[in-house]
Amino acid sequence: MELKNFERFNALLKELLWYPRAFISSNGSVTWDEVPPRGYYSTSWMEFFSAMNDGTFGKLSEELSSEGYNRYYRSEIEERLLPVLAKLQEMETDKGMKKIEVHIDTDRFRIYEDSLKRMSREKIIFDLIQDDEDIRDTYFIDADPSLLRSYILLTLQWLADSFSSADQRKVTDLEFRVKELEMNLMERETLLKVANERNGILEKRERLAQKALEGTYSKIEQLEESLARHMEEETSPEEDSHDIRKNNKLRIYYLYKLGFLDDGIWNPDIPQKIRARIMGAILDAGPLKTDTAIRYYKFFNSTRSAELKEYDIKNEQILFNSLRRHCPNIEFKKGQFINSLKKI
Repeated sequence: MELKNFERFNALLKELLWYPRAFISSNGSVTWDEVPPRGYYSTSWMEFFSAMNDGTFGKLSEELSSEGYNRYYRSEIEERLLPVLAKLQEMETDKGMKKIEVHIDTDRFRIYEDSLKRMSREKIIFDLIQDDEDIRDTYFIDADPSLLRSYILLTLQWLADSFSSADQRKVTDLEFRVKELEMNLMERETLLKVANERNGILEKRERLAQKALEGTYSKIEQLEESLARHMEEETSPEEDSHDIRKNNKLRIYYLYKLGFLDDGIWNPDIPQKIRARIMGAILDAGPLKTDTAIRYYKFFNSTRSAELKEYDIKNEQILFNSLRRHCPNIEFKKGQFINSLKKI
């Protein structure tokens, strides 16, 4: 809101309200002698009837009802226009056409001359002004006071309604905005509900997938443990108790008790260094559990076992190749490799 707009609005409203107030003061446009003019160079009845005839009064109300004013100045309209409306509604006026007598100050005829001639041409006054010397102080106007009252009332009521309707439009716009926001809220709540349901489904799937994954990990661990046990059983070449893994001296003692350290069993062509390398290759194979050693002991002593024969067929050549790498000058024959190691 700007001051210049407020000043302009008040000036227009003051100008507009002069007409209904003049109508009331003139006893319904009938007697004008007591109605003060708007300015020194104006005449109240001339300005009133000219504005009613040429649309000035209506144009003022239209300008006041423009959007630029009715957004801010409803209180001004209620305070200044509505009391005038109330007086007009209570006022009683003559009905039908009346011959209204009006007067001017003849000393100011030259000031009013042009306006009088125009009003004569427009038949607002019925007195024909013959020439510049035709100066008179009395003129006559035919008017219907009740019709003038209705016109002024309708114009002012329309103006008041335009301000009220502007506020009503604001209320309607706000109500529409509230409904729009409510619809948006409902839509968002629906989307949120769908999203929550979808998240619930995803969370449930995630829990099931996590559970399945944990089960898979458990199975993998079990398989890894089984594979480790299998690899241990298949690849460990030692056959001793857990104490042997902790004491190399004890390992050599066992070899001694088994006769592997007796020079008498070895071929003299195999030096002690090579014998130690063979025994070292066996010892370096890693630890062997007692129960595994016992199982292998039983297995290799089951001379009539078809499984042992099959194992012997598959692995004897591997043993030969290993011994040949250590003893390239010794000939190892199938079924006689022990004799190749012993002193014959």
